[in-house]
Amino acid sequence: MKIKENDFAAIALIVLGAFILLLPGAIVELARLAVYAIAIAVAVLGLIDLLQKKWISGLIKLIAGIAIFLLTLLVLTDDVLRYVLAAVLILFGAYLVYCAIKSKPKGALNWVLALAMPILSIVAGILLILNINIVDTIVAIVLIVDGLLIILNDYVFNK
Repeated sequence: MKIKENDFAAIALIVLGAFILLLPGAIVELARLAVYAIAIAVAVLGLIDLLQKKWISGLIKLIAGIAIFLLTLLVLTDDVLRYVLAAVLILFGAYLVYCAIKSKPKGALNWVLALAMPILSIVAGILLILNINIVDTIVAIVLIVDGLLIILNDYVFNK
């Protein structure tokens, strides 16, 4: 069996979802850690560009990475981070709904699979805005289901 590149993302989503289920209330802190990781990755990519003498893109990436890190460290409160995460979930879900409609899946099962994750993402984003306690569990389930759907899509539906 050949491992597909989506498998790593699927496993990461499942592990992240399980982690959120095991540590209720940790979603905002996980979002903060994810932003730190992205900021560091962008800064490192900037340094690599600078080492390759790509001055403009390297400098932009380095400054952006440092700025994102510092803004998250100094400015973003848990409430603001919760709203940012909610907006990302809603926008990502809306984009996936658009992609599903555009791809025109054939058959009812394919429509359900294509729309399940986007709708769950939108619902989780709305619940995150409303600050309902069960939202961590819903986001965790969304992540786990998304990971499982990626694996099912790769190995069952699109062999």
